[in-house]
Order: sequence, then structure tokens, then C-alpha cells
Amino acid sequence: MSSAQEEKLMTLQDQVKKLQTQKDTLLKELDSVEERSEKTSRLYRKYFPVIIDSVATGDDLFAKTCKKLSIALKKGESDGKIEYIFEQLKTAMLKEDIGSLPVQGKKKKGLFSSLIKGSSESFIDEYKQNYQEVVNNLRSTLEKKYTGKLDNIAARITAAGDTDDIS
Repeated sequence: MSSAQEEKLMTLQDQVKKLQTQKDTLLKELDSVEERSEKTSRLYRKYFPVIIDSVATGDDLFAKTCKKLSIALKKGESDGKIEYIFEQLKTAMLKEDIGSLPVQGKKKKGLFSSLIKGSSESFIDEYKQNYQEVVNNLRSTLEKKYTGKLDNIAARITAAGDTDDIS
């Protein structure tokens, strides 16, 4: 063999060794990550049902869905089934208005409450506040890709001088 071919062969062998080492390292990391994931999954499946059972009392839709989640976790149901129950849980929370934060400790008011009851705040402030709440609720339920658009809407609402400015 010529020296050029031998050199090329040596270079290729070095690359193979280097790639084999990288592969071994990546496989070890993968095993470690899988082990941590499995450990975390076991932990969640062990303790979440206990926590859920202690807080989910009552006979409303939210409590029933929490109980379904607890049972699914105890049975070791598939991730797809558990994800489906989480979606049901989210829907139940929205239907029952669970988890919404009151604005600055005030009682939450309906969109048209200022028209019906007469409020000390101006109509536009109430209007802006209610639209801001709607945007915040959307922010918590929509995907992250809509954050920029929601920020734009929130900025336009904040800057609005009257209802015609909000479009």
C-alpha cells in the first residue's frame, strides 16, 4: 500500500474510534436520562394519587376528574390515557372557574357588571380590565407560539383611550 492510502486508513480508523467513543458516551447519557425519567415517573405515580385523593373532595366535575386521574395513576395507565385525563381536568377547571386569580384582591366582576350595577370606576377602565382578564385566561390555555400576539393585544388594550381604540 502507498503511504497516502495508509495515512487515509489511519485517519479513518481514528475517526471510527472517536465516533465509537462518542456513541458509548451518548448511550450512557441516554441510559442515565431514561433512568431519571423512570424514577420521576414512579415518584409521580406513587405520590400524586395520595395528594389528589386528599384534595379532591366533593361531587363536582373537577373532583370526579381528579379521582379519575388518581385511579389512572394508581393503575399505571398509559401516558396517552393520563394526558387525556389531564385535558379533561383542564376543561373541568375552566368550566368551574377553578384557578383563576382575582385581580388585586377584588371580587371578580362580569364583563357588563359596570353597566348593570354602576361602578365608581370609569367604564373604559372596567372594559380594559375585563379584556385584560380574557387575554390572561387565553395566555394560560393557548400554546406558547401565541404569546407574541397576546402581548400585542394586551399592549393595545392598555394603551386604549376608549372602546373604539380596541380592535
